[in-house]
Amino acid sequence: MDFEEATAAFHHWRKVENDDLNRAQEYHRIMDELEAEIRSVLQSKIVGFK
Repeated sequence: MDFEEATAAFHHWRKVENDDLNRAQEYHRIMDELEAEIRSVLQSKIVGFK
């Protein structure tokens, strides 16, 4: 859910002109962090499954 919200916010701020590019970059950074967390959890589940 957090990833979906961050993605929506990123796409919104990416379309906004002015100096809001920094805000879009911040949401992109949040998306990257959440993606890494999701991958880590999924990887631990796969390893634990074997």
